Amino acid sequence: MQLNPNRFLGIAIDAPYGFTTNQGGIPQASQQLGSRAAVKSIEANPVLGYKVNDMISIAAGPRVLWLQGKFNRSLFGLPSGGPLLLNAPVDLVVDDVGYGFTAGITVTPTPWTELSLGYRSQVHLNLDGHNTFATSAALAASPATAPFNGTTNNLTSSETLPDQVTFGVSQRITETFKLLGTVEWTHWSILQNIPFTFTSGPAPGTTATTLNFNFRDGWFFSLGAEYKVDPQTTARVGVGYEIAPVTDQFRDVNLPGRKPLVALGRHDSLPGQGHHARLGLLVHPVPGRADQCRARPSRPVQSHHPHSGRVQHLCGQRQHPHPRRLDRPALQAGARGSGHEILIG
Repeated sequence: MQLNPNRFLGIAIDAPYGFTTNQGGIPQASQQLGSRAAVKSIEANPVLGYKVNDMISIAAGPRVLWLQGKFNRSLFGLPSGGPLLLNAPVDLVVDDVGYGFTAGITVTPTPWTELSLGYRSQVHLNLDGHNTFATSAALAASPATAPFNGTTNNLTSSETLPDQVTFGVSQRITETFKLLGTVEWTHWSILQNIPFTFTSGPAPGTTATTLNFNFRDGWFFSLGAEYKVDPQTTARVGVGYEIAPVTDQFRDVNLPGRKPLVALGRHDSLPGQGHHARLGLLVHPVPGRADQCRARPSRPVQSHHPHSGRVQHLCGQRQHPHPRRLDRPALQAGARGSGHEILIG
C-alpha cells in the first residue's frame, strides 16, 4: 500500500521455521532417543519502506512469531528379547509467541545492478507446555516412575531463535537475461541445549527432559538466472547449497538431513493491474536419508530479483523463506532484508 510517493506499507505472513520427522513409531531401535518430532510456526511482519532516492531504499518492521514443537519418544530402549513391556511413550508439546524486528537496505548503483542487505533479529521464546506419559506397565513397575504413569504434567523452558544476515546481488546482463546470487548467515550456534522443568505433577522443579541441538552457525548460498521469454513470461532457474547447523558429532535422530536444492520456475503477467501467476518446483537432486522430511512446493529459488518468491524447505532446523522483490522500490529493502514475502494490500 502506497502511503505517499516515497513511503510504502506492506505485511508478510510466513512460516519461517518447521520440519517433520518420523522414525517409524514405537517399538524401534532409537525409540529412547526419539520416534516423532514436528516444529511449525507462523509469523506476521509488517514493513514500512522509504525510498530515500532513486538509488537507495530502506525498510524495517516488527516480527510477531508463534512457534510450536511436538516431540515423542520412549523412556526406555527397545528390549533385546521377551515381550515389549518396556514401551513407555511420552509426548512433549510446547509453544509461545515471541517478538523481534527486521530491517533492510537496497542500493541500485546502476540501472542494471542491485545490491541488498537484510537483517532478521533474534526472537526470545518462553516455551510453556506439557508432558504426557502414556499408561504403561513399565512405568508402574518402578517406584521412581510409577507416579508419572498415565499423567499429564506442565513444564516450561526458554530459548532464543537466531538472528540472520542476508546479502543479495542482481546483475542484468542483457535486456532479457539476469544473474542473481545470495549469501545468508544464520546464528544457529545460539541454539545449544534446551532443558525443560516440571511446574506441576509429582516432581515440580526438577528437569523433565532436555532437547540437545549443539548447533553451529549456518550458511546458505544460491545462484540463479532469469530469462524474459516475452513481455508477459519470465523463466527462472536456480541452485542452492547449505552448510547446515547440524554436525555429525551432534546429530539428533529427530533432525532431518540436508541436501542441495535445485529450483525451476515461471512467472506470467496476467491481464489487469498487478496480477501475476507463478509456478515453481523445488527438487533434491541427491538421494538422502529416508528421514521423511516434509518439503512443500514453492516458487523458484533466488531471493533478490523481481517476483522471485521463496524456496521454503521444511526439512532441518532452517528456513529458506527467500523474499520476492516488490514493484514498489521503497519496500524492496525490507522485503528482501527481512527474509519474508511481502504482500501488498
